[in-house]
Amino acid sequence: LVTVIRTALPATAMAATVHPSVVPPITDSGNSCTIGLSDPQECTAIVGSGLNITSISGTFKNRTSNEIDDVIIFFYGPNGNITSTATYDVPGGKSIGPFVWHNPNPNATMTPGDYCTEAESPAIDVADCVDVHS
Repeated sequence: LVTVIRTALPATAMAATVHPSVVPPITDSGNSCTIGLSDPQECTAIVGSGLNITSISGTFKNRTSNEIDDVIIFFYGPNGNITSTATYDVPGGKSIGPFVWHNPNPNATMTPGDYCTEAESPAIDVADCVDVHS
């Protein structure tokens, strides 16, 4: 399954893709999830070291018993929008993702600050961030 993405990146970053995959944990990676046992939950994982980000992944978990329609996961950082996924309908108790953005320039020094994934739909808006610093 490959998702369609919208992007507001410069042409040099257009090689970035978002697709479901498994990101193996590596040293110096960071991950986080919003808190809530029965609420929709967004999880963000950053893979890399210091200010060198290899990839960012986002997973949405619908912890309610109702379907949540038209969910989009947005990826953004201190400099604004990175990319987003297609739209998904997520049944109650199910998840989508992880969706992974692969940095087209993984050796570039990134701006320090919060890198986030945010799940939005007409019914929900839940974001989770990881603070990236040297």
